[in-house]
Amino acid sequence: QDGDKLSGKYKSQWGEFDCAGVVKNNDFEIIADVGGNKFVYKGKVEGDKISGSADLGGQASGPFTGVKAK
Repeated sequence: QDGDKLSGKYKSQWGEFDCAGVVKNNDFEIIADVGGNKFVYKGKVEGDKISGSADLGGQASGPFTGVKAK
């Protein structure tokens, strides 16, 4: 994270891809180009937890949750 900009790696069963996004207050959006498909994650950060919705290039969508690794 650099200010409100996010960058990193998106790892999946299809490989590892660059991703980028933004965070403002507790809201975030992360976008990864996965083999030509735009995967978009939008959600909220609450302490060590995140939750939101994902659109996997129009092929699938739904909610997600996560917990920070310790």
